[in-house]
Amino acid sequence: MAAKICHHQPPSFPSSSFTNNNNLSRKHLHFQTTSFKCNLSSSSSSSSSSSVITTTSEPSPVFTSVKTFAPATVANLGPGFDFLGCAVDGIGDYVTLQVDPTVHPGQISISDITGTNNLSKNPLYNCAGIAAIAVMKMLNIKSVGLSLSLEKGLPLGSGLGSSAASAAAAAVAVNEIFGGGLGELDLVLAGLESEAKVSGYHADNIAPAIMGGFVLVRSYDPLELVNLRFPEIITTTSEPSPVFTSVKTFAPATVANLGPGFDFLGCAVDGIGDYVTLQVDPTVHPGQISISDITGTNNLSKNPLYNCAGIAAIAVMKMLNIKSVGLSLSLEKGLPLGSGLGSSAASAAAAAVAVNEIFGGGLGELDLVLAGLESEAKVSGYHADNIAPAIMGGFVLVRSYDPLELVNLRFPESKELCFVLCNPEFEAPTKKMRAVLPKEITMSHHVWNSSQAGALVAAVLQGDCVGLGKALSSDKIVEPRRAPLIPGMEDVKKAAIKAGAFGCTISGAGPTAVAITDNEEKGREIGEKMVEAFMVGGNLKAKASVKKLDRVGARLVSSS
Repeated sequence: MAAKICHHQPPSFPSSSFTNNNNLSRKHLHFQTTSFKCNLSSSSSSSSSSSVITTTSEPSPVFTSVKTFAPATVANLGPGFDFLGCAVDGIGDYVTLQVDPTVHPGQISISDITGTNNLSKNPLYNCAGIAAIAVMKMLNIKSVGLSLSLEKGLPLGSGLGSSAASAAAAAVAVNEIFGGGLGELDLVLAGLESEAKVSGYHADNIAPAIMGGFVLVRSYDPLELVNLRFPEIITTTSEPSPVFTSVKTFAPATVANLGPGFDFLGCAVDGIGDYVTLQVDPTVHPGQISISDITGTNNLSKNPLYNCAGIAAIAVMKMLNIKSVGLSLSLEKGLPLGSGLGSSAASAAAAAVAVNEIFGGGLGELDLVLAGLESEAKVSGYHADNIAPAIMGGFVLVRSYDPLELVNLRFPESKELCFVLCNPEFEAPTKKMRAVLPKEITMSHHVWNSSQAGALVAAVLQGDCVGLGKALSSDKIVEPRRAPLIPGMEDVKKAAIKAGAFGCTISGAGPTAVAITDNEEKGREIGEKMVEAFMVGGNLKAKASVKKLDRVGARLVSSS
């Protein structure tokens, strides 16, 4: 649990209650690691951390009143002075915030403080007030006045992040009353303004208070935060009951490797993928799953032990301890087999999410990726560069496999990115394509590919399509071994770049070629040239399509 909204008006909900058992506070179930970085505008000459607001318009309030909570935090955690901290469940501070016409527009008034007599009601000298003012400035609030009430649940000077809890609850309250337009990094920066005036510029309390869980401060200038997800543990062996009788889910295609990122980089592609329909079926043996139908291909087994969707579904059922309910699964293949577009991962991801959703969505993304990995391991090897983005969406970096650590790399929403996918009539089985890879590489190739992978990650975070394409085209280890096995691939790459693509490489194990551009119309022109090159250079018919980044990943489509 992190800082969160407890109550808003209208409509109204009762405030959340907390037990006396103080456990790790999490925001919600999520993948193991999420990186947040403060992006400076290209016109900024300052090297200090700052949030960039992309519009000067002032948002209107969406609530007249909100109540928020922020948890206690433990900073340092021994050796992690000023750069490690975590949030603790069940204790913290509450803030109630109201639109108040008696308060001067653009300003905030602290009307009440309970739980202590030692805090000032002057918002300029109060942690909650300072953070609230900072968020109002970020949102450009000039025409609305606010009244704030602070309920201290943490003693002052306790070492439990008392000031950070007040600041976090206030920052979230202002953000929520105006529609929640700011992200976690912006809220941490607002809280840091408060912390700097009270105890120094350190984020090891305010970051976990805002984000929940364990947080690593990777850098202060610019501010970079990593949410270290402590593995989710199902604390009960009780079996959840189905909350739906039927669900339908979708999981997108994925592009793995992205050139130099073999087995550790991948992204999700919008508009194409697999669907799974899952139903509670009393005719299926309790605790088991049956695959009733597969459309889109005739080459997959309906035995769930030998089907990607079945293996992942079984893995999730085991995680949830499902023993008394039988399930029937229908798979709709939208992706061709052996295409290099994460066909097996899409099936596994859609099935994993379907089982999770039908039983209430109790598992987080990391658990679902692990379930999908059981499927991938039996089909093409233990690699997460397809299944992770299929579940999580966007770009994903696999930081570690043991333990599994994933970082979702956020490509800026404001930037355009198009993938030109050219799929020839040729199958490239993943196991066969992995068998041709070198057992050893030279130090120079290691250094080169490592530097290009780093450049690719930087390009993704900066929204630099040109840099992304350049890095994507630069692999010296894997692509040179695989390209000769795909007729015409080398000609296709040259044709794409000549036609204006920023870069081109093999998608996953192939045979699909993927090129990068920032314009959909230009992408169609590039696709035509790639299709021609497959025919001329490889005597292969091919189809091209232009797709965008899927930022969502596997999701519930419908339920009943």
